Amino acid sequence: MKKMYSSLGDSLWERIKKLGLDKKMKEKMALHLWPEVVGEEVKKHTWARSIRNGIMTVVADSPSWCQQLSLLRMNYIKEINEKLAQEIIKEIRFKSGSVKAGNNYQKKQENFYKIDLTTGEKAKIKQQSIRIKDQELSSAYERFLEFVKKLEKKRELEGWIRCEKCGRQIPQNEKYCLTCSKNEIKNQELLVEQFLYEIPWISYEQMSRLIPSLEKDQFDLIKRNLIKKVREKLDYQ
Repeated sequence: MKKMYSSLGDSLWERIKKLGLDKKMKEKMALHLWPEVVGEEVKKHTWARSIRNGIMTVVADSPSWCQQLSLLRMNYIKEINEKLAQEIIKEIRFKSGSVKAGNNYQKKQENFYKIDLTTGEKAKIKQQSIRIKDQELSSAYERFLEFVKKLEKKRELEGWIRCEKCGRQIPQNEKYCLTCSKNEIKNQELLVEQFLYEIPWISYEQMSRLIPSLEKDQFDLIKRNLIKKVREKLDYQ
């Protein structure tokens, strides 16, 4: 499957990374599919709360619903996995509890799925999905692309901006995404270390003129680590 995805010019996994989504994407999709799979009546009395290690936890509003749905769980597992074209759910466990919070969550998800895609966006997604010959996999791939595009549009409505370095969507008050921020810090540390190695007497005040974003604690830590490296090297020799 990975080979098939990697052969696509605009693969699903590349788009997921670009949006900053994590490996839990398919599990989230499985949670979103619960109301669709079980139907209106069951949806009123349940909500899919979480998935961990392939086990979906579903809250039902009474023990009798838990007992009744337990008998049907294999059918639900099969249908969800078929829609995702992968075995994401291995087991479903039902717990009795309040479904009020779940109903509010499901309403938010329904609003999310009401986000419209333009004719052009749908056509582009279709062009990408039909390149997969397997009909079942192609359908699942199309669902994923629609989900990713709707999430992108939802974030735009919420005021998200683009990372200045890689273009990923990030919250409005951020400058870089998490990955680029880590790289920026790492590059900054390497630069400071190089200066300290060449000019050991350089002070924080002098260094901060070259790198305004450098914090004193960060400078002191880099300096201590460099001294430690030099000592270890001398001891080894």
